[in-house]
Amino acid sequence: MSVFNTGFLVFVCAALSPGLLVAQSTKTNPFYDYKPARCAGAVPADFKQKSSEKAEAAKEQIRNKRISRTDKKQEAEHAVTSSFAVDEMLSSGQVLFGEPMSVYVEQVAERLLKENDQKEITDKLRFYVLKSHVPNAYCTSNGAVLVSVGLLSRLENEAQLAFILAHEIQHYALKHSLAEFKKIKSTAASDRVEDKLAQIYSFSKENETEADENGFKMMRQA
Repeated sequence: MSVFNTGFLVFVCAALSPGLLVAQSTKTNPFYDYKPARCAGAVPADFKQKSSEKAEAAKEQIRNKRISRTDKKQEAEHAVTSSFAVDEMLSSGQVLFGEPMSVYVEQVAERLLKENDQKEITDKLRFYVLKSHVPNAYCTSNGAVLVSVGLLSRLENEAQLAFILAHEIQHYALKHSLAEFKKIKSTAASDRVEDKLAQIYSFSKENETEADENGFKMMRQA
């Protein structure tokens, strides 16, 4: 895959320190025309549907499963916890859609999915960029994949982004979040929405290795 162009990396890095750039707004400054990263285009359904509606829809699917009552209870609890934590992130103003960084992430993800026969999950995945300097990526149990600006700014080429996305997609495909939730139901409390996601989507070493192996195969096919 192609190497990131310099302009893209400059754009990503600029998004991390807008105050400094605005203060140096002279015509000789390469960032004179700098504008903060903003969402654009139609608002995705993720942002418009109520958390309670998402949770209820997930619970309805769980009720129709042929699994034990205990498993149904645990899966329903996971669905509710995850729905509200993800929606808190979506409503925080930190999630970008429709702007250059998020569009680029979507394009790389689309190429990965197109070259891999995983049609059963393609329509369920959505890709966003998180306005955070902390390098991280998440894939929620309902298919929302978030990559932070901090992580994008540290990538050296497109292949690295492709592997990260493939890794997160495999966490979703392999249902790692639900498996870990059944193992560990209590986590340290935190007020930061990023921490809440990290607590819910914290995977075992075995899960991470499995996502690496399957993700690498997925990236090679693309």
